[in-house]
Amino acid sequence: NCNVVIPGATETEAWSRLEASSGLDTGSIFNSVKKRSPMGKGLSPRDIGDVVAFLCGDHGGRFITGVSLPVDAGLHLLMK
Repeated sequence: NCNVVIPGATETEAWSRLEASSGLDTGSIFNSVKKRSPMGKGLSPRDIGDVVAFLCGDHGGRFITGVSLPVDAGLHLLMK
């Protein structure tokens, strides 16, 4: 099987490193992304991992192949 998981804005240390190196207020940027998302949420690494585990597992993912799956709390719906 071959699938692609397309993660949205995920709350990781990378946001803090970006803020430290650039001076951008990444907390405000991330909160803005969360507010714009149809689900009103940001993602955690666990959220992405859960989707990957599902796709790799025997309880459903074994019959899914050739899919590009956005995991972004619905933000991709706003970009069409």
